[in-house]
Amino acid sequence: LPLALIQAGASIRQNICSLEDYLNVFNSYKRKLFLNGVQQGQGSYRHTIFTTFEVSYNKIRSFTTDEAKEAIEILHVMAFLHFDQIPGALFEKAWEGFVSHRKLVTLSGVADRITQIPGDLVTLSSGYGGWFTMLAEGRLPRIFSQTENSWDKLRFRKAIHLLRSYSLILQNVDLGSYSMHPMVQFWARERLQGKAQKIWGNIASRVLAESITTISEDSELVYRRCLVPHIDSCLRIDYCDSRKGIEFDNSNMDQFERFATVYAEGGRWNDAAAIQEKILHTKGDLLGKDSFEALDAMTVLARSYWNSSQAGKALRLQSSIWDLSKGKLGPFDPRTLQAMDSLSRTLWLCGSISKADKLAQQSYEGLAQIMGPDHPYTLSAMHSFGRTRLHLEDLKKAQELLLRAWEGRAKLFGATHLDTLETMQDLGMTCLALKEIEEAEKLVSFVLDCRKRLLGDEHAHTLWSINDLAKVYCAQGYPEDAIVLLIPTREIATRTLGVTHIGTTMTIFNLSRAYLLSTHFHKAEIILTDLIETETKALGPTHPDIFSAKMELAEVLMKMGKVHKSEKQCQEAIEGVSMLFGPESPRTIKAKARQAAICKLGDRPHPALISSFRTTEI
Repeated sequence: LPLALIQAGASIRQNICSLEDYLNVFNSYKRKLFLNGVQQGQGSYRHTIFTTFEVSYNKIRSFTTDEAKEAIEILHVMAFLHFDQIPGALFEKAWEGFVSHRKLVTLSGVADRITQIPGDLVTLSSGYGGWFTMLAEGRLPRIFSQTENSWDKLRFRKAIHLLRSYSLILQNVDLGSYSMHPMVQFWARERLQGKAQKIWGNIASRVLAESITTISEDSELVYRRCLVPHIDSCLRIDYCDSRKGIEFDNSNMDQFERFATVYAEGGRWNDAAAIQEKILHTKGDLLGKDSFEALDAMTVLARSYWNSSQAGKALRLQSSIWDLSKGKLGPFDPRTLQAMDSLSRTLWLCGSISKADKLAQQSYEGLAQIMGPDHPYTLSAMHSFGRTRLHLEDLKKAQELLLRAWEGRAKLFGATHLDTLETMQDLGMTCLALKEIEEAEKLVSFVLDCRKRLLGDEHAHTLWSINDLAKVYCAQGYPEDAIVLLIPTREIATRTLGVTHIGTTMTIFNLSRAYLLSTHFHKAEIILTDLIETETKALGPTHPDIFSAKMELAEVLMKMGKVHKSEKQCQEAIEGVSMLFGPESPRTIKAKARQAAICKLGDRPHPALISSFRTTEI
């Protein structure tokens, strides 16, 4: 009812009618709507509200100005995006994209005359048997036809002002965005008939895709994050109606590629992978499974598998990429060495740290020789090599490599680039392992603040930073503060990533450590027991994370006086670590030292805990 009153007030304020005449105008349009058979939803309540929108719409459509026509078309585009927080920059960036790709459609002759008909072309196309549909397909809204060297902001704002003045859209001044009431948007979409809905849905998707930039600046990253709900609206079936999103085909593959990129950057890796699988299949069929285009598609898909903790799929795909690259390009081509780097990261995720270390070293040394020490490919491999050195307890070497990779990435990309932050975080964990705790806190806190701002509070990489900060708190002697961080983080990770995702299991492990240090032994025992069972099913019984959890559980059990159970867990952990890394490896030696410390717990009520490394990357 308040929304209907707002619409009525807008109609009266704009001199569509007087207060005394409003009900007559309203009833006239309502009868017209019913006679036309436009679906208005269920019940007289929706009929009433929808009619108020139609009064304002028809008044705008009756104007002969260009801004009125552009306002109607902008309204139709917005009808197929998410109703909230539509960035004003979206239209400008889309225009820039269309201009740069020369995708503007110029209408001439009969098509030009058709656009002068009162009303919108697409509604006419569906209302008159579809004989204008051929002209409507592929057409862009008039606002994108401008040919000046820069975006005409005044022209856009005039059209927007017209929609605002009739209360069809709202402006969020501080955020530089626009919103529609959900029911206004539902009306704007449902008033179009089937063919028109399909055409305008495709136009909205095309505009949205063209607005997606590849610039790595912080502001562009934040902008792309805002597009995720609008991509959802274009691709998915909304819960409140039965419309279908756009369907994937060869003609719009470029749009879907862009959407997948935004999903992946925003941490929606499963959604990204679903699109990337279709793209890979299509490119493989069209261009050949060993084409460069197919290899590129395999690479981005493998990265999504990696991030979504589908390590087995990532491993199979990256092994294929490496084999295909060696056969097609040779073993020393930069792309082959890049594939080797990616494979090493996946082996590390799977727990094969020693194999990962060898491949990472070969990739790094090969790329440094061919591409130079400061090339982005080399810095990526240097980071991978530094990470495996960290988890093999070669801490000084790890710090040296990660420091150089961090400095190189910061120089190339900037201090807050996502790749730079990734290296900075691992460098922070190396400092923590070397007992440089204050330095570790500075690095990890900086990364966390940047990721919150750029990626959002619930992005998986933000949660990863929270976990590492919790480790720092524990090292500083503040386990209760770590618990305060980790309890909500576990809830978010479980909800957004799933129970078996490595980001969730990492959070549970770190929470158990905080419980142990704060003497909540029973809580630590419960979650560690469940964690070992979950990881065994998800990762297999020989993953190093499982042996880390068993060693942690052994200490908890010993603290609780359950000596026999503790010794059993400890022995299983030592045997597993020794099998994976060898009896003389630094990691095995460190595990044995911790076993000795656990065995002495009966004589030492508060021993210094010897930390163990887990595969903690998300």
